Amino acid sequence: MSSEPGVKHGSSAVRRGRFVFLVLAVLTAVEYLIAIEVGPNLPILIGIAVYKAGLILWYFMHVARAWRGEEESA
Repeated sequence: MSSEPGVKHGSSAVRRGRFVFLVLAVLTAVEYLIAIEVGPNLPILIGIAVYKAGLILWYFMHVARAWRGEEESA
């Protein structure tokens, strides 16, 4: 298993990343089940997709840093 330099395997950042990955996987499975079993219920599917996009922007793309000041992000 490869790791990033300076990131410990038991660190909170790694645990948070794994949790976000798990949430995204579960939401994808829920989307699939809704589309297959319930039928194409567009408002629910759009809501889940928007939530997933927000989660990706917040965690993986670090968009929250854009609204912080220079001194807060250091």
